[in-house]
Parts: sequence; C-alpha cells; structure tokens
Amino acid sequence: MLENLEPTRISHNKPLDNLFVLLVLVPAFQRASLNAARRSLLTRLAQKLNSQVITLIHRQEVVSFLGIPIARYIDIDDSEDVLRAIRMAPEGTSITLVMHTPGGIALAADEIVMDPHAVLGPVDPQFVEGNQSYPAVSVLKIAQYKKLENMEDRTLILYDQANKAVEQTEAIVRKIMQGKYDERVIQNVVEELVKGKYTHDYPITAEEAAKIGLKVSTNVPVEVYQLMALYRMEVRGRRPGVEYVPVIPSTRGERK
Repeated sequence: MLENLEPTRISHNKPLDNLFVLLVLVPAFQRASLNAARRSLLTRLAQKLNSQVITLIHRQEVVSFLGIPIARYIDIDDSEDVLRAIRMAPEGTSITLVMHTPGGIALAADEIVMDPHAVLGPVDPQFVEGNQSYPAVSVLKIAQYKKLENMEDRTLILYDQANKAVEQTEAIVRKIMQGKYDERVIQNVVEELVKGKYTHDYPITAEEAAKIGLKVSTNVPVEVYQLMALYRMEVRGRRPGVEYVPVIPSTRGERK
C-alpha cells in the first residue's frame, strides 16, 4: 500500500544554481575571448611582417568574476610546442619569435628586436646547489689562488664540471651564431657573455648589445605591445600595483 506515503519534495535553490553556472561559464567566456583577441593580433602581425609568428611568453594569469579571482592557471608555450610550430612553417618562410621569458638564447636570431627598455642577459653557465648558485667561471678562477693538489675533492669536481660547462656553452654559442656573424663578433660575444665579464644577472640593453656586435633593432611593431597587454599578470596579491590617472597636459602656460 502506498497511500500513506507522502510525496517526495525536491527543493531547488535557483539563485545558488544560477551562481554556480556563472562561476563555471564566466571563466570559459573570458578565456575564449582572450584567446580570440590574441589570435587576431597574431594574424595581423604575421600579415604585417609576412612571417610565421610564434610566441614564447611565460605568465601566471588570473580569471576573475566581479573582480574576484576564481581561477588561476599557468599559460606557458613550452619549447616543444615552439619547435613543433617551427617545423610546421612552410619551407622558406621567415619566423618571428616573440619572447618574454626568464631565459632564452636570442643569439640564434638573424635579428634581435628589443624594446628600448628591454634587456638581455649573459649566457655564462651556473651551478645551482640548494639555495646557492655558483658561476662556472668563478669556480675556474679558484685555480689562480689554490693549487689543484690543495683543493678538496668537492672543489675539484666543481672545477672539472665548470671547465666542461664553459667549453660546452662556448661551443653552443659559436654554433648558433655561425653564418649570421663574422668570427670577430662571435669571439667578442664569447668573451663578454660566456666567460664572465658580467655577473649573471647583469641587464644588457639594446645599446650595449649593439656595441658587442649583435644585430639589434628597437623598432618593435605596435601589435607586439598590444599582444603583451593581453598577457597581463595578476600581482596585487603579492605587492602593490601601480595606479595613475591619465592627464592631458595643458598647452597654456608652464607645467607646475
């Protein structure tokens, strides 16, 4: 007999259901819109340069709803994807690589295009041990102050590895620059960027890079700046942001 059973009541909390749908859909729409804007700019830049444009941009990005961060993801075009994109480019097509990374060898390029405020860095090899870093060229200089027979076994191992690391890096630099630069420039790059003339974190400006002998231009297409604006990183949770109100200077009188 079922006559004594009460009907089952199902409660629907529509406001919460709608909020859940928004939390799911908003990030997806934001992501799709962002990707569409990036593709549009990349297409425009490729047509302008008549080149296959590939990006290598490292960013931690935030998707938000009503100003509240609700999703984070690391968006990294890794080296394998870059190599795949290069292989897919038609034979004889020029390639433009847009890079904004903690590291990368720009020496392989036929031309390096930098913002006037952008910097390059040396390519001297480093040994990382725990929280400490040792420049290979500095390890090699130990032999100037100590005889090998007076070094500890660990120091001797570091010395051996440092010697190999510097030789290998020099060989790589020479190989990727061969055919793009004459021997005088290549040797200059090896001496200044590989063998420890600068500290590893020394910022090399476009002007300094040109003095070394690299083919450098500061004529960055405006589309690159527009593209980078679509890779903004959320930083407010870690340090204060920069706030300003754009003001058009008055042409009347002098600025106070």
